[in-house]
Amino acid sequence: MAVYLTGDIHGMLDDRFEVWSFPEGEELTHDDYLIILGDFSMPYDMLEGDSDLRELNAKPWTTLFIDGNHEQHDYLASLSESEWHGGIVHRYPGYRNIIHLMRGEVYEIDGHSFFCLGGDQSIDKVIQQEWETWYPEETPDESEFANAEQNLARCGWDVDFVLTHTCANRMLGVAIGGNGFANTEIITDELTNFLDDLEDRLQYRHWFFGHLHSDCDLDDCHTLLFQSIVDLSDYV
Repeated sequence: MAVYLTGDIHGMLDDRFEVWSFPEGEELTHDDYLIILGDFSMPYDMLEGDSDLRELNAKPWTTLFIDGNHEQHDYLASLSESEWHGGIVHRYPGYRNIIHLMRGEVYEIDGHSFFCLGGDQSIDKVIQQEWETWYPEETPDESEFANAEQNLARCGWDVDFVLTHTCANRMLGVAIGGNGFANTEIITDELTNFLDDLEDRLQYRHWFFGHLHSDCDLDDCHTLLFQSIVDLSDYV
């Protein structure tokens, strides 16, 4: 079994999924996984026959994703829940190879534990509201934070990997261009505060997140992903 990770796709498949960019994908099977770290945004137009969904579903691997801020949250909420690898997921009807990893859940995949917590605030919320593409559900609520704490307590606050869309307050400065960045306050909220608390309480091997549209290892245990696809085995 292989596990790969990448960042936001915003409802569109780009060249990163093509064979010339990701030749490893040709050797994968449906027992292998590619995880998208939020802003999955499919179906973008809410059409059941969405061409990007069909194309992604036809890939050799199984696609897993956490949600971001740019999602059709009302669509996700309409999906039925089921158990998968120790946690609760949404399965896309008609697209068996696409699975939503839900907020606050812990999954066992390839012998490793993964804590997942999607969502974040949109800094362009005013524009999104005007376009009627903004949902208050973009950020987790108290019940989702409670679910996360309950599931982590069951694990003894010890997991192998953390998958989120945004990051903790303490990582924001470095993630968006250095500790001297003066405006991290505009993107801090209850979620980034909660993730900051997790940094102090949770034992983990590596933390992956997206959202900030860059690709880099911030330190020995934090990786920001956008268009790169990385092999989890490089972090084991």
